[in-house]
Order: sequence, then C-alpha cells, then structure tokens
Amino acid sequence: YISVRARAQKSTDKYMTVEKPTIDCSISLSSIPVNLTNAKPSELYNDEETAAELMFMGRVIPRSCNNNNRDKRVIGIDYHIDYNLFHETVSQIVRQVSEAIPDLTKVHIVHRTGFVATGDHTVVVTIGSRHRTTAALAVDIIVGRLKAEAFVEKTEICSCK
Repeated sequence: YISVRARAQKSTDKYMTVEKPTIDCSISLSSIPVNLTNAKPSELYNDEETAAELMFMGRVIPRSCNNNNRDKRVIGIDYHIDYNLFHETVSQIVRQVSEAIPDLTKVHIVHRTGFVATGDHTVVVTIGSRHRTTAALAVDIIVGRLKAEAFVEKTEICSCK
C-alpha cells in the first residue's frame, strides 16, 4: 500500500492568486479479493470538502475466450503487474487528471494481481470531489487511461471444455 500526496501549489499571475487544493491519493495492488469493505478506506472521505463519492468496480465477466477456441469460456484472468512501473504510471495519470479537474479531493485505486476468477473484481477506482459531475468525469477518464496506459499483463484462463 503506497500513499501519494500532491502538495498545494500557488499559481500567481498579475490578476489573481489561486491556491490549488491538496489531492489525497492512494494506489495499491492486492493479491486478495477486493470488495466494498476493503476497497474504500473510510478515512479518505472524512472531510468537509468531499461532496460526492463515486466508486467504479470492474470485474471479470464470463465470455468466450479471445483465442480461436470459441467453445471455451473464460474462467478467470491472471494479472502480472510490475509494481514500480504501475505505480509510476498511475501516479502520473492521477496528477494529470487532478490538474485538469481541480474539484477532485480524493483518488483511491486498487488493482488485483494474480488469478482473478470470473465474477471477482479486478480494479476499484474511488473518487471524491466537490461536485458529482466532476467525480463522474474523473472516474471515466482514470478507468479509460488505466486500461490504455497502465502496464498490466493479463492472461485469460479458459475452461478445458
């Protein structure tokens, strides 16, 4: 479990001074199943600035395998993640999104490693914001960028049938 905290920064031009708020962020990998109880640390949202909380929970769904064996079904996905590379990439994503969406107050990301069975959660992204619309936008952007940019190697495990 690693915690990254962005510091408040002052931006000054000749007309006004604006202070950017601090963003609390945690990024972690978990080899154990994640659920509503362990995915969102309640202390992240115990403040007076967070008006909206949104949680995205992605899971492995049953489907046909992506290889030529269409009669086989996915029973799970095996995730291999380089912790340092993942943390560096995701930290950069969070910094960029929090700069673009200044209403964010909290970002919490948990990604599973190892074998994740069909029906189990693979990633949980929880956002705190001053407004619901910016929280929803941040969830959409972060989840999309995680899929596209985070270095997550995954292997579908298919049934023998």
